[in-house]
Amino acid sequence: MILTNCAACAAPLAHDAPRCVRCWTRYCDSTCQHDHWRRGHKQMCKKIHRGGNAEQFNADKKYKEAVAVAVEACAEDTKGQTCYICTQALHWKTKEGLVRGCSCRGTAGFAHVSCLAEQAKILVAEADDELWGANVATSPLHDRKWTQYIGAARTLIKKHGDVRAIAQRQVDDRTAHFWGSYAPADWVAMNRVEWAELHHRLAGREVPVADQLERL
Repeated sequence: MILTNCAACAAPLAHDAPRCVRCWTRYCDSTCQHDHWRRGHKQMCKKIHRGGNAEQFNADKKYKEAVAVAVEACAEDTKGQTCYICTQALHWKTKEGLVRGCSCRGTAGFAHVSCLAEQAKILVAEADDELWGANVATSPLHDRKWTQYIGAARTLIKKHGDVRAIAQRQVDDRTAHFWGSYAPADWVAMNRVEWAELHHRLAGREVPVADQLERL
């Protein structure tokens, strides 16, 4: 769950809070929902639904904003460079610029965030295809692919806040998809601690493991 506050009054929400039947925007109660509808949600509801409903729509919006800020922050470092994945200066689809990754990798440190995200999806999808019918969540092959994805995120942790924010968004999205798709309960319980630590490091703060477990 990404959106944990009421769309109308911003109060924290219960897990089973009521939501818009079309776009799944969540509210405290019917009073907040009706108020939000009058204040503009009526005009946005269909657009949010077409964008994948409230969670996905909000994630995509925040992602685009974070990419734009990070590209601007990395502009000086990436002058005259190309993405090591697609070999282009501008992304063919999103038209986004480059960000600077790990400086120890030479030209392989320059990439589009969209290319890095797509590469991570492909790595995990390849493992899923090769392990069709097996327990993908606990297999060594899937674990290696997943570790590659974690490694990419950890590299971005070392960067400034704007690039960190993008890494966090990608980590949160992929983790949510993974848990919701096929991870068994015991595997999730075991690995959530690691992901909690990564999440808080991305956010620039350290939180004791005991506190993390309570929140999960």
